Amino acid sequence: MSINGNVPQIAKFLFNIYASDALEFEATVNARIIEFLPQIFPNTNSMERNRMMQILKVQILTKFCHIAENLGATALAFKSSHEDGKTEILGLFNTISNYQVTQINKFYTDVADRDIDYIAKIFGHPPLSLQEQETRKLLEASSTIIRQEFTNVGKLFIKLEPMYNAYKHGYRLLLGKDDADDSDIVIFIVKGGEEGYSSLKNELILDARKLITRCRTLLDCIFENHRTRLEYEGNDYNIFSSSNRVETDSSGRRTIKHQLILEGDKRQSKPLNILYPTRGEKTKQERKIADSIYQSLKNMIADSDEGKFIALDIDNKEIITISFDIGDVISTVQKRGPTGRAYIRRIGTDGSTGIPIY
Repeated sequence: MSINGNVPQIAKFLFNIYASDALEFEATVNARIIEFLPQIFPNTNSMERNRMMQILKVQILTKFCHIAENLGATALAFKSSHEDGKTEILGLFNTISNYQVTQINKFYTDVADRDIDYIAKIFGHPPLSLQEQETRKLLEASSTIIRQEFTNVGKLFIKLEPMYNAYKHGYRLLLGKDDADDSDIVIFIVKGGEEGYSSLKNELILDARKLITRCRTLLDCIFENHRTRLEYEGNDYNIFSSSNRVETDSSGRRTIKHQLILEGDKRQSKPLNILYPTRGEKTKQERKIADSIYQSLKNMIADSDEGKFIALDIDNKEIITISFDIGDVISTVQKRGPTGRAYIRRIGTDGSTGIPIY
């Protein structure tokens, strides 16, 4: 099924009812089973229960990795600008369906150094420079906290991702004890046959559970803010539209119930007078930025490259690839997985290709 003829119905459901609670619930269930293991399996001995606990701890860590990967993929989807609500929904669907884990790793590696405008865009905050002073302060404070949240999630994800990969592909795991202190560990085999290991200490499990909750909160806020913008724009892609997302205050100004992360990393919903640019204007602004970056990098382009296609990473201000074959350019961009916005144009006076920034 599709909406307006070309948007899969599943894409609409993904945008509107993303199941951010499922992985947190699974982790909670595993933690509760650990807590009541003797009561659930009364006929097991201590050695058997210890192995069960190790298995369940691995499950909690993989649930963290899973939801952290989902959060990273969602961030990649929403870093792009879209002409309208329909292309935004399609952009999310296409990214979630086709991303590479290397893109998630790079997103988390780079995120601590990203400016807050980049973070604000992902989170669904409106452009900071367009807002009134007090509103801008709130959004900047929220974006700064969110950047740190992404960073915290990313550090643990990057640390555990090799184990998670071994878990997903062949369950290349061995459960054991650390010779140094007899604590639980999981040994895993990475690609190429090398060996790695991760602690299963209670402190790590607790940290993972806390970050699972943070990932869910961030996902819920990101989706709600982007849904709210569509409702503000009058789009009809929200399956569950809410009459209290967009209201009119006593002065006749429209207020938007916006999701923020503020004091103590807590989620807050505040009615704000915020301003969004029209979708087309935002795309034009980004293309202008991309063209200026292209001009700054022209001294790195050979005369013989005239007429070829060039892909630029706007946020990292670097050339991704140059080729006469636009298919090769697009393929390279996809395989490389830049966390910055990618812009493809033709080298020369007329840079048009018909491909948007994404």
